[in-house]
Amino acid sequence: MRIKPAKGSSVPPQAKERFPLSLLCLTLGAFAIGMTEFIIMGLLPNVAHDLGVSIPQAGQLITSYALGVLASVHPY
Repeated sequence: MRIKPAKGSSVPPQAKERFPLSLLCLTLGAFAIGMTEFIIMGLLPNVAHDLGVSIPQAGQLITSYALGVLASVHPY
């Protein structure tokens, strides 16, 4: 329920809250990490060609990289 101010009284306008800088940094960091993890899938044929291996073998390379990332961030 909103309470209306009395006539003649001045109520300062509410200040618009700013987006926290720390949350912006976390958002951008998560986006960058996500892009580096997933962009390699689009480049898979190029990676396979450059390494001289088949596409499934290059996919296994990417899988092993992903498992290495998983092992490095998992707290024990």
